Amino acid sequence: MHQRLTAIANIPLVCWMIFSVTQMRDFSYEEIVHFFQMPLNAILMILSLVSIFYHAALGSQVVIEDYVHHEGFKTVKLIGMKLFFFALAVASIF
Repeated sequence: MHQRLTAIANIPLVCWMIFSVTQMRDFSYEEIVHFFQMPLNAILMILSLVSIFYHAALGSQVVIEDYVHHEGFKTVKLIGMKLFFFALAVASIF
């Protein structure tokens, strides 16, 4: 259910992200800072990143659960995968 919800949420968020990037002229540091100083842009980007990384973690979890058969290794892989995607999301938001 969460995977489907994040997939639906990603559609408008990714469309917004693509539209925003295509509207930028020179991708200078000043332009990027100005873009993220607008609260709506910052909030939508944070929502996009959280939704995308959560969706990726859910998809990776399904693959691990389906194809890793050793229970101990599966548990370690799932914990590592969740920590990895969490760290990527935090680093991206920062």
